[in-house]
Amino acid sequence: QQTQLEAILRGADRAQQYLAALRTACAPPATGETFPSHTLVSALAETARALCAPAGVQLILNEQWQGTLCAAQCDLLRAAENLLDNAVKFAAEGTEITISLWKQNGKAYVSVKNRGETIPADDLPLIFDRFHKSDKSRSEDKDGVGLGLYIVKTILEQHHEHIAVTSENGLTTFAFTLSLANSLAPQP
Repeated sequence: QQTQLEAILRGADRAQQYLAALRTACAPPATGETFPSHTLVSALAETARALCAPAGVQLILNEQWQGTLCAAQCDLLRAAENLLDNAVKFAAEGTEITISLWKQNGKAYVSVKNRGETIPADDLPLIFDRFHKSDKSRSEDKDGVGLGLYIVKTILEQHHEHIAVTSENGLTTFAFTLSLANSLAPQP
């Protein structure tokens, strides 16, 4: 009976996580605001430390720029935390996860890099699809329902931002753009 009860509780917990992910994926975007970029980096660093230590992964912060961003901070934090959670989940133990922020050509960029297994080339075009899980994720019973990266892409599209992924030789990098507050000011 104990084993059955534990299975029921695990199933209920997965269902709750699934419903929360669906609510997030279907929610309208939050209202945009201006906020310091360092606020986003600090919140990400706090989450990263909590995720990295138990996984045996080291965190590296590479904050090359500080300025003011314009977006729904809670949405962007959710998107970045989903990327971070994914990076930790698929990072090889004893490796590093690097979170970087920089400015280039009038945009801010955030990237999350990890070392682990390369994402198969066939999976790359599909990883942002709703409910997509790679064959490897399914076979290793990685937690998740295939909504994390879909939510990331949805949030960024709602903010008119872009995300790209590269995965070669065990290094996977997700990088996305962010609007600067001054880039949205009316032009004379």
